[in-house]
Amino acid sequence: MKVRGTSGEVRRGWRFAVFLWLAASSATAAPVVLSVDRLYRPDQSNLSEAGEILLSELHCVNCHAPSGELAKRIPRTRAPLVHNSFTRLQHGYLEKWLANPHGTKAGARMPDLLHGLPEVQRTEAIKALSEFINTLPADPMANTSTIPPGNVARGRELFHSIGCVACHAPRKDFQKTIAGEQVDSSDVKSTSVPLGKLGDKYTWHGLSGFLKAPHSDRPSSRMPRVPMSEVELNDLTWYLRSDETPREASNQTGQLRLIGKGRQLFSSLGCANCHDATDNHGKVTSTIEAIPLAELNPEGGCLNDSGKAPRFGLDEFQRKALTAALDGIGTRPSMTPTTSAHRKLVALNCYACHQRDGKGGPDDQRLKYFVASASDLGDEGRIPPILTGVGRKLRQDAMTRIIQGEIPARDYMVTRMPDFGAAHAEFLAAEFAKVDHDPNEKPTPRDGEENRVGRNMWGRSLLGTKGLNCITCHTLRGHKSLGIQAIDLAHSARRLRPEWFRDYLLEPAKFRPGTRMPSFWPNGKAMVRTGGSTPRQIDSIWVYLNELNQSRLPEGMEKTGDFLLNPKNKPIVFRTFMESPGMHAIAVGYPAGTHAAFDSLNPRVALAWTGKFLDAESTWDDRFTPLAKPEGDNVVAIQPFTPVHEKNNLTEFRGYQLDLKTGTPIFLYEIAKVKFTDSIVPHSVGGKKLRRTLSMKSGNAAKWIDVANGNKIRKDGRYWVVDEKLRVSTSSNTRALTAQQKHHLQVDVTDTSIITYEW
Repeated sequence: MKVRGTSGEVRRGWRFAVFLWLAASSATAAPVVLSVDRLYRPDQSNLSEAGEILLSELHCVNCHAPSGELAKRIPRTRAPLVHNSFTRLQHGYLEKWLANPHGTKAGARMPDLLHGLPEVQRTEAIKALSEFINTLPADPMANTSTIPPGNVARGRELFHSIGCVACHAPRKDFQKTIAGEQVDSSDVKSTSVPLGKLGDKYTWHGLSGFLKAPHSDRPSSRMPRVPMSEVELNDLTWYLRSDETPREASNQTGQLRLIGKGRQLFSSLGCANCHDATDNHGKVTSTIEAIPLAELNPEGGCLNDSGKAPRFGLDEFQRKALTAALDGIGTRPSMTPTTSAHRKLVALNCYACHQRDGKGGPDDQRLKYFVASASDLGDEGRIPPILTGVGRKLRQDAMTRIIQGEIPARDYMVTRMPDFGAAHAEFLAAEFAKVDHDPNEKPTPRDGEENRVGRNMWGRSLLGTKGLNCITCHTLRGHKSLGIQAIDLAHSARRLRPEWFRDYLLEPAKFRPGTRMPSFWPNGKAMVRTGGSTPRQIDSIWVYLNELNQSRLPEGMEKTGDFLLNPKNKPIVFRTFMESPGMHAIAVGYPAGTHAAFDSLNPRVALAWTGKFLDAESTWDDRFTPLAKPEGDNVVAIQPFTPVHEKNNLTEFRGYQLDLKTGTPIFLYEIAKVKFTDSIVPHSVGGKKLRRTLSMKSGNAAKWIDVANGNKIRKDGRYWVVDEKLRVSTSSNTRALTAQQKHHLQVDVTDTSIITYEW
């Protein structure tokens, strides 16, 4: 690289030199940055922005450090980890890759670092780098001897349906009829991330491991994790490696001379600026002293593939974009949440599937690969949702999990929402929340008046066949609708913001042009009387959806046997009246088949049992009699614990919180000024045992809490065993004593204590 010049003649001369170089050079496969190619290349109207994105995506700033505002505009990204190369890659591939990155894989972003060396030195450098990388510490579990079976035909179907072709070109071996139209991969645009011959690159376990967890080996990878079962993962791996060329087994020599030379080259060539590598001597650091980004002059160097600088194989558009970015560096305004969110969407190629603010969405050639399992939903059922205004639509915590592929809501959509990793998800969720915030948004009626506006019973009635008949189109808690199978309304409460939910119901077409969803409140006026005014009706639907797990299905959807609550994927939290916990019972049913009931009047876990959960008929049809009983067996009454030596054991139940990921309730209460956090979950194989974790915090003097009692208490390692049925471990001073013909286990709570019970 040369130092930035100030002469206009120098710049004009450089541009003329670039033109001559381009005219004389042979065509090469330029590095592919897909969203830049799709959004900026056609009209080239914003070259400087495209160039700034390329400076990050091509890892330019890993050598040419940005400072201040530039570091925010052009973030540094990491290249793939090299530690597991020997187990992940086929024998000989690394040498082939180092010798010719762009010839080995078209569109590669990795530059050729060795092109300037004489042939003999180049050959030795490739061998030395390969030897060094192959001897780096690797995960011993990265490669196992057994390769599971797979079905190539099913893998082919998966590749062309679950979303892979949004970024990668469909394969020539795929032809299928979709909606009566023959689909052929040859009619898809060339704007794709090339795959190369994956069978020649990866071992079977190497490719399978990468598909399963791309960010494990590539922390900054733009390749997301697509949710798949183990069977699907095996099928897809077999399909993608079906082009493998037979090769000889590895004959690694590990020559010490070459390993040492490889380490030195890894440092002196600047490999360590992009790739992390740590061996027995410590972390390898780069010895390159590159010019800071703000001082770069694009004359020569990497941009021009001249001299001994890394050769990227840039095309004319990419050079123009990078030049424009460098020409205006330091003169552009600060980044805003809008521009930073947009650039992240470009970097992750989110625009391949989604539209936002008029940009992106599947191109015409790829659109046919987005299909739905239910054809009656039309485009709404197959095309990923528009992201315009998504920060106002979704709860921020839910948005984070959605971007990580953890809350699938559209079961009818065959294309799957992939996981881009926690860092990208948290960043986008926060930026969307800032950008899409509406300062004029009106609060819902329930803000500060929870449960005083809407009513569960009105919401249930409105959703049913005698109300607004929402269940004609929408499934609910896995129960099929009466007509088309639109999105399950059970997802609404955990995903949507109540303000957006209200505004969407009032004017669906404003948010989704062309939707078949009607407005049942034209001009804001209610069409039916149930529940009263428009605000009360909409809030009643919201209350019902929030309490769905403890509510009856709407009229028209309910069938015989629906009163039996059956937790399938997540716990059911159900307020009811029970014989032992009393009139303030909160029953918790777990999919593992082990359940518990909490008494919120006298805060305690009161019952545990296995098998079936609860029959809700008495609660829903006759709230006062008979009292509900556990439907299962092995019912165990759990003894309460109490503070001792206290004159005033006042109790206060402070409600419960739901763990967003698991759905497990965490109960909060206070006894004798000691604050408790209490949760109980199944554990062990099959979940047939219970583990209760109790955290206690006291800011006062020492207090002894009676945490268990029985006929016999003994010490067994770190556990106290009570009557050979209960094991208790504690983090504080614990004592066992006898009083009133009972053995008592007590804990000293001076600040914060954690007690774990296992039944």
